[in-house]
Order: sequence, then structure tokens, then C-alpha cells
Amino acid sequence: MKPDFCLISYRGTELRVIGFKFFLLLATLCFSYAIVFSQKAPAADPKPSPSPSPSPAADQKTGAGAAAQAEITVDPAEITISTIRGDDQSRSRLISSKGPIKEIRIIPLDLETESKRSVFPASAINIDPQVKTQKSQDGYLLQLSSESMALPLNFKMGNAPSNEYKGEIRIQYQGEKKSVPVTIRIKDRPGPPLLVLLTGILLGIIVTRYREQGKPRDEIMVRIGKLRTRINADPQLDQNFRSRIEALLIEAGSLLGTDKFEDAGKTMKTAEDVMDKWLKGREDWLSQFKYRQALMEKVREFGEPATMQPYILAVWRGLEDAGRDASDEDLSKLRKKLDDLSQQLNRYNKMTSMLEKMSSVIDEVDQSKQDDWPDKVAQWAAQLNGMKPDDEATFKTMSETVESAMKEVQKAAAQTPGATAKGSFSFGAVTDGAGIMPGAPSTRARIEEEIKARDAEWRLKLFKRVTFVIAVSLMAAAGFSELYISKPTFGANAWSDYFSLLAWGFGAEATRSSVTELMKTWGIPGVK
Repeated sequence: MKPDFCLISYRGTELRVIGFKFFLLLATLCFSYAIVFSQKAPAADPKPSPSPSPSPAADQKTGAGAAAQAEITVDPAEITISTIRGDDQSRSRLISSKGPIKEIRIIPLDLETESKRSVFPASAINIDPQVKTQKSQDGYLLQLSSESMALPLNFKMGNAPSNEYKGEIRIQYQGEKKSVPVTIRIKDRPGPPLLVLLTGILLGIIVTRYREQGKPRDEIMVRIGKLRTRINADPQLDQNFRSRIEALLIEAGSLLGTDKFEDAGKTMKTAEDVMDKWLKGREDWLSQFKYRQALMEKVREFGEPATMQPYILAVWRGLEDAGRDASDEDLSKLRKKLDDLSQQLNRYNKMTSMLEKMSSVIDEVDQSKQDDWPDKVAQWAAQLNGMKPDDEATFKTMSETVESAMKEVQKAAAQTPGATAKGSFSFGAVTDGAGIMPGAPSTRARIEEEIKARDAEWRLKLFKRVTFVIAVSLMAAAGFSELYISKPTFGANAWSDYFSLLAWGFGAEATRSSVTELMKTWGIPGVK
């Protein structure tokens, strides 16, 4: 058994529609979870009790005299760094001394996040090797050769995770200490966030394109597959109905090729209505088409259409039209057409019999008394063959004339002794085909128009691609600036940050599509 490729295509299209709906549901759940997760602040660990180290005010009270003699100042007083992962940083601070201070001890301390879950180790903070120091377990010992000197500090980011780290670098001198607050904000490198953002935009574009083009196309393909299944399931479907439905399916396919989904949907509705019309009156349609076939066989007794007399050819074409137009009409109209055509054929047969009988009777009359009767019979036959089948008035007049002439011929024949019917007149002579038209003349190839059409098609493709690249670039730049560049600790909460980028990219394309559709409804020129 050969596979039904139409059915396979229909089932594949139906699976794509189901898969698209499942993807939308899954994406909606993921984005909803990401939004809820990002809005839920992490539970902060209890803040440790303040260290028992004396406050600066206490230090000033306990060692007021010494502080007045020796003091260290750092300019700028704080260190703030914003960087990306793995990007080492250097900062320089000016250390000034007041009083007899010969050496200081610099002690880097661990920097911690607010939740205390991540630590920037003190070992990653060191003094530039160009500065002569003595390194020990608890820091660096630095000799002061002047009242002020520059202190270069290196911060090795290494694999420190993205977050905000806070702590201090402690400076000890002559029993006193000085704290330098340090804040380091680290975020992920721009590559992965940009990739996630572009992925979100492309997902949005794919979904939008499928919703605008793929989904309508697949829905119509599903309808085409279902209708073909119904056609194949009815072997008694009349050829006229089948041909009409097939023509509509071809038209729908052509409209799909030009992305005219609304027109294709209307065409499919017409095809489905034709099939429904057949199924609702199936038995009545079969009986009417059976009767039509009997009429056509009766007409074929006069010969092939190419050799038929105009009257019979008109009846033949009427029968063809009745079958071809049946799918667009009601049963009652088809029945009336067939009745009218049947009466026209009966009138022709009746008049043919009358003229043939008159010709036989004329042959029984003596030639000297036949006058012009044979010529009149030939004229009436020619008039009948050229008559319109629905011209009832002319046919009625002709019938009365022939009947009156028949009586006169019969009267003359009765006066001729021993006459025998010869039937020399042959009614319905075949025409010689002199009126056949030749084929339509050939047309010149329009090469110039074809070249212009190809150039126009190329420009349209280029315009679509350029505008697509511009739209993606603008949307990516806006989202990247808003969610990555302006957030110094991007990546600290990976789920929230990256899903926000993905959702923004997805939603940006959906918003663009919605705005475009709204502008279309407003009739703004240039929007398609």
C-alpha cells in the first residue's frame, strides 16, 4: 500500500500546531517563575555583632596626645571598583603622615557580600611588587621614606563570582589603625548576557513569525488535509464536485504561496461548503447526475461535439455547464436546468421526425407536382439546426408552419396512385467545419519586464534583511543597556538576571509586532 502523502503532511502540520501551543505554555511558565524568583529577595544572614574594636572617637579619647603627634591620612579615603569577571584592577592611594611615623603595616581583609555567602579573599589584594615591602602572614610592612607616598594596590579578580563585595584594608601604625573602606562590584562578561538577549529576541521573532505566517499556514494546511480525507472517503463523489473542490484547493495553495492567508481561508471555506452541500443532499445529487448522464448519452447519438449541429451542440454545452455549475447552485436549479434541456432535446427530436416524414411523403408525390417542397424542407432543417434551443416562440411558429405544410403534402401524395416512400432527404447533415477558429497567436517574450521584476524582488529582499538587522540591533542595544550595562553586579543572581534578559528580548519582539498590528489598524501609510 502506498503512503498517503497528503495525510502525512496534514498530520505533520497538526503536530507543529500542537508543539507551538506547548512551547508557548512552557515559555509562559518559565518567565513567570523567573519574575517571581527575581522579586523574592534572598534571606540575609543575621548581621554579626559589632567587633569590640574601639570606635574612632574612643581612639581619639584614649590616645589624644599621641594622635596629635602621629596620624595617617589616605586620599581618596575609599576604594570603589566596578569591573567584569576575570578583569584584574589596580588602584593607587596617596598615604600622608603627620608626626614621627617611620613604618606602617597594611593588612588586607576578606571582602564579603551582603548575604555572607561569597567572599573576595584578602590574598587577592596585594601591593605592587615595585614597592619595597616586607610581606608577612598578617600583611605588608612598609617603610615611610617621606611624609607622603603613593601606594599602588592590585586586585586579582580571578574566578570571583559576580556580586558586590564590601570590606576594608586596615593600616596600623604606632598602636593606632586606619580603615580604608573597599567596595568591589563584579558582573559577568558581556558575551553570555548578549547571547541570551539575542536568543530571547530571536525566539520572539520566531514565535511572532510563526504566529503571523506559520500558524495561519499550518491551520489552512490542516483544513486542506481534512478536506482531502473527506474527498477520498467518498468514492461516489461526482466528478464535477470533485473537480470544483480540487480547483479551490489549488487556489488556496497558490494564495498560501503569496502569504494571502485571509483569502486562502475564504477559499477553503468555499471548498468546505461545496463538500458539505454534497453530503447533505448526496442521494438527490446522485439521482440528478445520473439523469444528466442519460441525457448526455442521448445527445452523443448525434455524433461527437466537433461534428454536432449548432442546436445539438448548444444542448450539449448546456448539459456540461449544468454539471460544472452544480456545486455553486441548489438542487432545485440543477433539476430545472435538466428539465429545460430535456424539453429542448425532445422538441428537436419531434421536429426532426416531422421533417423526415415530410421528406418521405414528398418523395411519393409525382415530381411534376412537388413544386418547391424539397427546398422548403431543407430550409426548415437548416433553420432548426441554427435555432437557439431556448427560443420557444420561433420553434412554435415553425412547428405550426411545418404541420400546415405537412397536410398539403399528404393531400398531394394521396392523389398519386401507387406512390412509395423513398425518404431521399437526410436530416441533420454534418457541417464541414469551416467555422473552426485557429489557435490564439503567440505573444512576444517580455524580457525587459522580467529583468525589472527580478530587480524589484532583489530590492525587497534586501530591504527586509536590512530592516531585520536594524530592528534586532536596536532591540538588543536597548535591552543590553538597561539590564546589563546599568547593573554593576549582573550575574550575582543568575536565574533572575539571565531570565530577565531572555524575557526582555522575547517581549521586545512581541511588543514590536503588537505595535505594528495596531498601526496597521490605524491605516498609517508605509506599515505592512
